[in-house]
Amino acid sequence: MINSKTILSALTSCLKTIDIPELGKKLQGKVRDFYILSDKRVIITTDRQSAFDIILGHIPFKGSVLNLLAAFWF
Repeated sequence: MINSKTILSALTSCLKTIDIPELGKKLQGKVRDFYILSDKRVIITTDRQSAFDIILGHIPFKGSVLNLLAAFWF
């Protein structure tokens, strides 16, 4: 379990967006940024929190947890 001190210190370094120009045009959803390559889709899950199509803020480690869940199930 992550302690509250670690979470508070991570608030300033949340992954809000990503930019990798080498992958081409970036498409941005509410929570994920993604690139479509010729035969693949690259999905980056950020720490953005949204509700009702509005970005509310950022939650430390949210993107990491969602990526781990996707890796487990898919």
